[in-house]
Amino acid sequence: MIRTDRSGTDFKAVPSAGLKFLELDMPVLGNLHLHFDAGEEAYVKLSGEYHLFPAYTAREGDRLVLKGRNLPAYLRHGQKERLRIDIHLPEDTAVDLTFLAGVVSLNGGYGPLSVKGFSGEVSGYTGSDRVRVRLRCGDVSLAGLPGEADIRIGLGSSTLRWSRLLGTERVGVRCAFGGVELLVPPEWAQKEEQGGFFKKKRLHAPPGSSVSASVWFGGLDVGSSRGFTAP
Repeated sequence: MIRTDRSGTDFKAVPSAGLKFLELDMPVLGNLHLHFDAGEEAYVKLSGEYHLFPAYTAREGDRLVLKGRNLPAYLRHGQKERLRIDIHLPEDTAVDLTFLAGVVSLNGGYGPLSVKGFSGEVSGYTGSDRVRVRLRCGDVSLAGLPGEADIRIGLGSSTLRWSRLLGTERVGVRCAFGGVELLVPPEWAQKEEQGGFFKKKRLHAPPGSSVSASVWFGGLDVGSSRGFTAP
């Protein structure tokens, strides 16, 4: 059962046993923080202005679903307080996010991750071996990425970081206009380059790994992640 406290912060909890998916669809997302540390209960904490909160939050079978059509309310009433959503989930939960504008912070997780937004940011650490990110404009700054990842940005930037390469990475990042930076262990900070208007680099990585990046117009760099330790 979902419950709400009376402290001014909306709090909703569901049993975490059997929970496999998070589906979130909100135009105005605000600041979303995903934590993969749920115990017996998965829960959602909301803070900000109520007219921007999800209109629907419920568990449907093995799914936790949050939905809201809060863009009209945002245009009508504006926003005076920051909207923050904290969701605590089991570590292997699959995540599917759709939004118009928002900021997503990842704190772990091993399930498949899909993010589709018009404008925003995606940052943090993920242990997911299947990542898909689509942003029309914004920034993607991620660490971890031990498996497949397909990241595409129209206008913006991306920084991807690894403390070590395992030989399982199949990562591709594309940015039409902006910049991409790949930070890898020093022994792998070599690359193949294709210059000119369209820039492309591919790392000489351990057998089994494939890490590549391309930028139509902008900067593309490969550097060392020396000193970085994954969570």
